[in-house]
Amino acid sequence: MPQTVLVVTEQLDVTADHVVLALEERKVPVFRFDTAEFPQSLTMSARLDRNQSGTLRAPTREISFDEVGGVYWRRPSIYQLSSALNADEVAWAAREARFGMGSVLAAMPVWLNHPAHIARAEYKPVQFANEDGSIVNKPLSGVHYKHAAGRDFIYTQRVDVECLEAESIGVTACLFQQWVEKDYEVRLVAVDGRCFSARIDSFSERGRLDSRTPSPTRWKDEPLRHDGDR
Repeated sequence: MPQTVLVVTEQLDVTADHVVLALEERKVPVFRFDTAEFPQSLTMSARLDRNQSGTLRAPTREISFDEVGGVYWRRPSIYQLSSALNADEVAWAAREARFGMGSVLAAMPVWLNHPAHIARAEYKPVQFANEDGSIVNKPLSGVHYKHAAGRDFIYTQRVDVECLEAESIGVTACLFQQWVEKDYEVRLVAVDGRCFSARIDSFSERGRLDSRTPSPTRWKDEPLRHDGDR
């Protein structure tokens, strides 16, 4: 029988739902939970030695560490602590939960989206740099701020050169990217050395600027080649 896959994400996660369904169709056991459940309804016990052992316990299920074959880390929520704790106690308990449970999970054998790799990927300039020191073009992940009028901006936007003279630019570090004309976008997912690509065609100016906006788009699952392919 295949080993169990831990799926760690928030309760309402449609992407994870599809993954869980695909695993179940392949008869792969799944143990899904959200870190927000720890330590209120999800508990853990672990022995940290050469052969790490322990268990995760949910209200209706329990799993031993030696049953786990891999971890799929999606979008877990923050740890939810007891309401009886004061602010200082909550901060301390949350830190201990993150280092305690987080370190135990990090030692699991196989990962998809290891938190350490996710943290490194948050540094955009690191993503821009090739091994040879050159710079690669990569779309920004979007901005999110509110101005005085309260309007919420959450998508990538064009910025006029004149805006770079604004005093607000000096409030903190800002990252800008030169606009590059494109025919379409590619969403590429790498899993264990294999790459899976999807072509994204946008049919509006807004969508071409940022395909995540609610505008007409078409996703097509197809192998894509570029000039460097042989």
